[in-house]
Amino acid sequence: MRKFVFVCTLLLLVSCLSFTGFNGVEVKAPNGYPVHNLDTGFNYTSIQEAIDANVTLNGHTIFVEEGIYQENVIVGKSLTLIGKNARDTIIDGMRKSHVVHVIADSVKIMNFTITNSSRHIFPPRSGIYIDASNHCNVTRNEFRDNIDGISITNSFNTTICFNNLTRHDWTGIEVNGSSNNTIYENNIMENHGSGLRLENSYYNIISKNNLANNIRGIIQDNSSNNTVYQNNITTHSFTNAFGIQLTQSSNGNISRNHFVNCGMVVVDSFSNFIENNMVNSKPLVYLENVSNYTVQEAGQVIAVNCDYICVNNLNLSHATVGVELWKTNNSKIGNCNIRKNGLCGIILEESYYNILWGNNITENEEGMRLGWWEGSSGNNIISGNHVVNNTYGIYLGHSSNDNTISKNEIMENYWDGIYVYSSSLNVVMENNISGNTPGIYFMEASNNVVFHNNFINNKAPVYTSKSANLWDYGEPSEGNYWSNYTEVDSDHNGIGDSWHVISENNTDCYPLMGPFHSFNTTLGLPVNVISNSTIESFQHFESNSTIMITVSNMTANQTHGFCRISIPYEVMSEPFNVTVDGANPTYWNYTLYDNGTRRWIYFEYEHSTLEIVIIPEFQFLIILPLFMITTLVVSLLFRRSRKQNGTP
Repeated sequence: MRKFVFVCTLLLLVSCLSFTGFNGVEVKAPNGYPVHNLDTGFNYTSIQEAIDANVTLNGHTIFVEEGIYQENVIVGKSLTLIGKNARDTIIDGMRKSHVVHVIADSVKIMNFTITNSSRHIFPPRSGIYIDASNHCNVTRNEFRDNIDGISITNSFNTTICFNNLTRHDWTGIEVNGSSNNTIYENNIMENHGSGLRLENSYYNIISKNNLANNIRGIIQDNSSNNTVYQNNITTHSFTNAFGIQLTQSSNGNISRNHFVNCGMVVVDSFSNFIENNMVNSKPLVYLENVSNYTVQEAGQVIAVNCDYICVNNLNLSHATVGVELWKTNNSKIGNCNIRKNGLCGIILEESYYNILWGNNITENEEGMRLGWWEGSSGNNIISGNHVVNNTYGIYLGHSSNDNTISKNEIMENYWDGIYVYSSSLNVVMENNISGNTPGIYFMEASNNVVFHNNFINNKAPVYTSKSANLWDYGEPSEGNYWSNYTEVDSDHNGIGDSWHVISENNTDCYPLMGPFHSFNTTLGLPVNVISNSTIESFQHFESNSTIMITVSNMTANQTHGFCRISIPYEVMSEPFNVTVDGANPTYWNYTLYDNGTRRWIYFEYEHSTLEIVIIPEFQFLIILPLFMITTLVVSLLFRRSRKQNGTP
């Protein structure tokens, strides 16, 4: 009889409640008791009180009315926690520990705003921390202003779906040491670290999430056999914009993802199935174990374990990396526009004998990087590229040896024009290096050769640390042009009289008195010109072995100029004759140096805009009489014409 009365009373209490928040039910509890166990009918003042109650058992449902609950909730039972609505049912962790700490299997949490976890970084604190708990479900919640939104550690078969996760200090969703979890249709936005990070986690499914304006989108670190498909990953800023990063993560499936202003980067990861992804509405071309392939259209190119890949005439911009070669050799990247990529314009990692030429590489975080993930890249040629307005220009690291960097425009990069770390036997030659901070930085990098470069108006021409390099080369020895070099050339050869001391163990013994230029001739052989004048034009006429150069003042108050010129014998045989606007130079030395294949000459002139003509001396002896005869004939014809017209 007593049991019957208790049951009737309980049913009467439950019938007095009205329900709309859960399955169409609205709950209105007595004042001061906004938390309800729907299985027992008991009401509580806090969420934790409801969980801890002795009558609350595994499988029960706790319903929470609208309000702000300043709690750090520990869920040690297999319960369902449901808020009336996510917007107005708020659990505030007061910046103490995790907001909700799950330590039981089969916990379901839905319809809450979860905010204000502790700001202690170690260990990081989360909005919801699922700790060694399996078969949990987190659905339709709002997360904001935590260290991490949701953390899953050593947990399996958890489902995370339909949540909004914004403005966390580190990560929207962190998965660590956890497998067989499903994360889908979440909005993960404006987190200051990664949107979603998997570490030491396998066989997870990440699908149909919207990741927007996180610093990095999806990071997989030592996490293989995961499936990542149909996610939208966007960023508003190209700086450090990673869409998906695979680090030591193999055998995954990454497909049908859409990237805007970001893309992918692959680090020591192999045998992944990467297909049908789009970068800025163009294909993400991923190649693995492919040879002799030319990329036709792409928003980004990644080649892993490939040979003889050709990437030409493409616009590879606003991705994470324009082109990445990983263990890829004998390939060419040429004439591409590579701009505003979040990590790097071009990366070569453990890649050899590649040619990077004629590319426009601007406004990237790094222009080019050889040797990234503690692996070297050597015997590559970087030539004729326009490397301008990047944060860093060209990086050589981790024993990236025997590379050649030549004939590039390396200008106005915010930090280093060229940075060389722990790399040797590289040749840096014939580059224009200007407006960088500094022009070149050698860090623990010795036995490199740097010559025929123009260092102009860099905030610091060179930094060195624990490095000793050679700064001149060839016969005769010629160094580099330094715009801050102020010594004189009293012996008239275009080389400064005094050494240019860069640092301890680094001295340019043959500093040039004017910028270095190299011009191709019609025979394909270069004529090198060192001059303190502006070279307006250079022409070689093979038919009569003539060189014509137009020069002008480099500065407004310049009154005298010089040229030091190196000419191959095949272009023009000595002896030479030089005229400046039809007259002899003010000073000349046509036997400055001869190495058996080239002749060096030197001459000076008073400055204005001038035409310089260089021809072999025997042609000059022939042309001069012809010129005199032609002048005489023209004069006689002119006089005869005047007499016929009756003009005295």
